[in-house]
Amino acid sequence: MAIHEALRALILDPANYRRDLVIGRVVKACGFDPGAAFRFTDHHGQRVDVLVCLHCDDLALDAGPSRQSAPTDIHTIAPTIVRMLKQLFPDDGVVQSLAERYPHVPRRR
Repeated sequence: MAIHEALRALILDPANYRRDLVIGRVVKACGFDPGAAFRFTDHHGQRVDVLVCLHCDDLALDAGPSRQSAPTDIHTIAPTIVRMLKQLFPDDGVVQSLAERYPHVPRRR
């Protein structure tokens, strides 16, 4: 499977998102500051930009004016996204220096 197809499947899988954080509207201290973006275009020419913040492991979608999503927690798939970025940009020193963090899931009380 090509990287773009694997990334698309990863992003479209609802199991990869922390719904409890989305529903609770948790705001992370780092603020959303995307350092990576992926653009997908369908066969009709509709584009969707996937913005990824690796400081706080959040993702947001931008499909044009007034069609943006709020950042959503993706800490469980962040290491996979980092590995994909490293494959896509093998000569980029900044990308290659990104840490492949392991997911940290808070304990339920």
